[in-house]
Amino acid sequence: MIKSKLALSTAFLLWSVLLWGADLKISWREGKDNLYNHPARLQVTELEKGKPVNGASIFRNEELIGTTDVQGLFTTTALNTAAVKYTLKACIKEQCSDNVTYQVLASEYPFSTFISMGEEPSNSMSFTWQTSEKVKITLVECVRTDDQSGFRSAAVIRCKGTETLKELIDLDKPEGKRYNVTIHKTTVKDLNPDTNYKYRVGDGKYWQEGSFTTAPSSDTNGTVKFLFTADSQESTRENYQANLKAVLNKAFELNPDIRFIAHAGDMVNRGMNGQEWGWFYEAGCSYFMNYPLAPVVGNHETGGLVTTGPQQKNGAFLSYFNNPLNHTGLFAEGSAYSFNYGSAYLLCLDNQNLNDAMELKIKTGEGKYLRAALDWIKKDLQNASQGKRWKIVTMHQPIYGANRDEKELREVLAPIFDSCKVDLVITGHDHYYFRSFPMKYDKIKNEGEVVPIDQFGTVYLIGGSTCKKMYPQKFARPYQAVVMANDLFPGRYPWLRNEVLTLQNYSIFTVNPNELHYRFYDVLGNLKDEVSLNKNL
Repeated sequence: MIKSKLALSTAFLLWSVLLWGADLKISWREGKDNLYNHPARLQVTELEKGKPVNGASIFRNEELIGTTDVQGLFTTTALNTAAVKYTLKACIKEQCSDNVTYQVLASEYPFSTFISMGEEPSNSMSFTWQTSEKVKITLVECVRTDDQSGFRSAAVIRCKGTETLKELIDLDKPEGKRYNVTIHKTTVKDLNPDTNYKYRVGDGKYWQEGSFTTAPSSDTNGTVKFLFTADSQESTRENYQANLKAVLNKAFELNPDIRFIAHAGDMVNRGMNGQEWGWFYEAGCSYFMNYPLAPVVGNHETGGLVTTGPQQKNGAFLSYFNNPLNHTGLFAEGSAYSFNYGSAYLLCLDNQNLNDAMELKIKTGEGKYLRAALDWIKKDLQNASQGKRWKIVTMHQPIYGANRDEKELREVLAPIFDSCKVDLVITGHDHYYFRSFPMKYDKIKNEGEVVPIDQFGTVYLIGGSTCKKMYPQKFARPYQAVVMANDLFPGRYPWLRNEVLTLQNYSIFTVNPNELHYRFYDVLGNLKDEVSLNKNL
């Protein structure tokens, strides 16, 4: 019996999957039926006789998606909607095929389209997308939403971009299957401030469309709102759909006037795994295609320790985002950057680079890369933020919290944040929620005294997590104002407000010249914490 099964398993065609113990066989034409944005055509036949099976139910990840016709065929446009893999199965009565892996392949149609901040978001916007490796043209067209002529208008802004061949890896396969895609990047300039645009990206024949709104002009004193999330990393498509998608849906349901999304990193669990980036994008694509995303590098987006020279290990992260290139020093292009939006200045840091630079200095005594990074941070905080009422820093690892003590990172960053009068530092990494009192390098105004939030130092936040993984509180410190975690430390200061938090969560920031208002919610829309920072004109 075993020999017959082995003989059978070596005889099946490459484009079909045939596993032992099955009554049915489900197959497709590899490289034709499983292309992104193309109709999928699946064939179900009897295992032994090869006869078409009429009325077989087709399941994608245990979800029924349709049934076969009299020819044993099922054709659908609902399967190849994301460049990810699924598990397929066919059943009729008591007969079933075994589960088979179905990988949606890149095609000429753009996918994984992300909008990023231009260097000046009031008049520029950047784009990144992927196609099959055969596509060698990069185009974007933008037109005002209220232009009735649409993309036929004489006012359309057309820009070309760059193409880079990128090898993606499916780490879920034992052999680490590799496949190539083309990464397309371009930036549109000369846009009008505070204006709604629609756009399309592609090669001139195959397009993907979306929309965006530019930032208000720098001299506008209006109110803007942005969404902040952290640590979306998951290990399955189902978890991304259940958690990240639910968080985004709830945030935009309650706040339809959000202007952009900031993310504190660890968007995926393994930065080199193309599957996980596909799951991340699929869960949030309706938002990522229509709102600029300002991400920072997390430790799960990187891999490997730098031993000499500046760190260049952010290739996976940079394949998906076209961030401003206004950094200098240590950082790889686009992994650290800043931009102005309304009355706020945001500095997006790559503290993975900083960690490696500090370790390099400790191991070898070489400190030039660390000095270059810190010099750029300080100069950017001093110069690029001029004229802005609020200075906000976002990065992955926190320097104050309730779980891990990042002493080395704190020693180099906190003095800079203090001297440059940073208002707010928002981070992720630790998978719980934390808010500090306003601080001046390890000290609140009077240790043990609850400090009014408008007596300024820097407020530090850890923004929870959109994934299923939550961490506990492991210690208490005087600077902790609020801690919410899946398990609480027994010792505490009397002014600390802490509670158990097990649900996914997000934050909403509302900013105008006089006030920075912050609200923290769980995925059900329950308000968990709220703070206002005030500055009088």
